[in-house]
Amino acid sequence: MNKLIILLSVMLFTSFYTYSQNTIRFNWDNYGMTFNAPINFMVEKETAEEFVAKLPNDNLNLSIIPWKNNALTSENLHNSLRDLCLELGYSISEIGTIRSLNLNSYESYYVDVTKGSMNLIIQVLLDKNNDTHFYNVIVYTPKFKNEALDIAASFSH
Repeated sequence: MNKLIILLSVMLFTSFYTYSQNTIRFNWDNYGMTFNAPINFMVEKETAEEFVAKLPNDNLNLSIIPWKNNALTSENLHNSLRDLCLELGYSISEIGTIRSLNLNSYESYYVDVTKGSMNLIIQVLLDKNNDTHFYNVIVYTPKFKNEALDIAASFSH
């Protein structure tokens, strides 16, 4: 039994260590935002209006769009994400469950939606100390779902 526990512990540590060795911290200096992404993520665009990065094989793409809105609050953040998804053409049933993420620096909700062959995580980040908030869209292939969720869970400033 002890050998099994030791073996499982070593396997868990090794998988965590391997994953952490394959990610790096990205910085969007315009907003002081940071997040983790695969080490071979390539920044395509970094302006005050948008941040875009992706894997070379297009299996994982990220777009971050700042949104100035002093009316966005903790109370209406959930509905704001639902409304955005509806505006993007997703039905209530396609949107499914809106989930919260416990991030240190932001209040966040996201949905994981699929339409046709396209898989997306659509996320909203509320910065309580600023009136600039963010919408993130992470497009991924099924093999990269865990990496997409890891990116969504890593935002801070």
